[in-house]
Amino acid sequence: GRTLSEEGKNKIVIDGKSAPLSTLQKVSQGLIDLATQHENQSLLQSERHREILDAFGIFEKEKAIYQDGYRNCFELTEKKKKFLQKVEETRKEEDFLQFQLQEIREARLEEGEEESLLQEREVAKHAVRLGQSLERIESSLLADGEGSIDRLSSFIKELQGIALIDPKLKTFLQNGETALSLLQETANGLRRYGEGLRFDPERLQVIEERLDLLKKLKKKHGNFVQEVLKKERELKEDLDRLENFDQMLKGLENQLVAAEEGLKKTALVLRKKRREAAARLGDLVEKELSTLGMAKVQFVASVEPLTTGPLQVGEDFFEQEGAESVEFLMAPNPGEGIRPMARIASGGELARILLALKTILGGAREVGSYLFDEVDTGIGGAASEAVGRSLKRLSQKTQVITITHLPQIACLADHHFVIRKEVQKGRTMTSVLALDRKGREEEIARMLGGFQITDKVRAHAKELLQGEREKRASA
Repeated sequence: GRTLSEEGKNKIVIDGKSAPLSTLQKVSQGLIDLATQHENQSLLQSERHREILDAFGIFEKEKAIYQDGYRNCFELTEKKKKFLQKVEETRKEEDFLQFQLQEIREARLEEGEEESLLQEREVAKHAVRLGQSLERIESSLLADGEGSIDRLSSFIKELQGIALIDPKLKTFLQNGETALSLLQETANGLRRYGEGLRFDPERLQVIEERLDLLKKLKKKHGNFVQEVLKKERELKEDLDRLENFDQMLKGLENQLVAAEEGLKKTALVLRKKRREAAARLGDLVEKELSTLGMAKVQFVASVEPLTTGPLQVGEDFFEQEGAESVEFLMAPNPGEGIRPMARIASGGELARILLALKTILGGAREVGSYLFDEVDTGIGGAASEAVGRSLKRLSQKTQVITITHLPQIACLADHHFVIRKEVQKGRTMTSVLALDRKGREEEIARMLGGFQITDKVRAHAKELLQGEREKRASA
């Protein structure tokens, strides 16, 4: 639930735990079906008709299979197009691309090579300084009698003697022996390092030349050796397309032909499902409209192949949602030709058609509540009562909330609320008030008479409500 305080703070609780608004929106999807005046007008858009038919037909499995096939076919078509474009570009620059590839190949690059060369150059440039430092360290460690190792050895020998007297000293003896072992290992390692250290001007020259080559290649193809190696792979792929053009194109075309055949089959299955659903929907809408005062209306959901689309296979066109368009057609009166609903339906007719569709869809899928927001615009007289009766029937299956200005509809409600706006201390305040029997009579009278509420109008309001109560009691 969501609580709105006067201070403007929101509190959302789901299963006893606090939750963000995004979670509430997610879990509440499908709980309420909202119909507004705007949705009346959306019926004029043929794009919506296919959505409505699919919601009625409930063939998600067939549609999902089609869409998988469509994506596969579309991707293969784009892949073939890009392949041909790339081959054409490569043909125009073949000699230059061959030169670039040969230049990189001759360099025989290796990943991590540049870092290794930079480190080796640094050592080679400072070989003399390194050698001098190593001599001083070696002298400090190994000088006869005065070196750190000899002095530490003497210390350990002394400690070995006294540890025989007090075993508590064995821990210090072990630490000293470990330190001596590490010093000896360090000295040996430094000696081996020093033996391999030498200043070689020729090797330094080779390193500099190699680094210059890497710098040159990076300037052409990227900031790092890895990018140059990537360029080498791309050049090879481009030139391989030329060399193996016929074979690669044939492979792509074989895949595409198979994908197109599969797409056609799944499209026909989906079209069959849509046409079957369209026939059922047309019959049900006509029956529902007859209860809404439109008994002579002919309603047809037309399902026709697309005449254009993002994907063409032979003479057939396809798009993500299918290979056919859906349009609602109607003939308001006998003898009139059936034509697109968007061209001939009035506002009142649209409102009743929307209500008919909502009622039918409510039977095809589970909806927790319906909210109708002034969808009765353009309706009056007997038609408004018919709409009210239809809403009443729908409310026997699921919760129906209706926002209306028509007394013929309001009098049929089980519960009646009035929404008012008032200015208090310079602020506009909105209130929602549940009406009792007397309050309903006053509100229905106001809806009937506007500003002039006479006794006659009040009597009419009371008669409307009383007649509805008597009908309920007899039912």
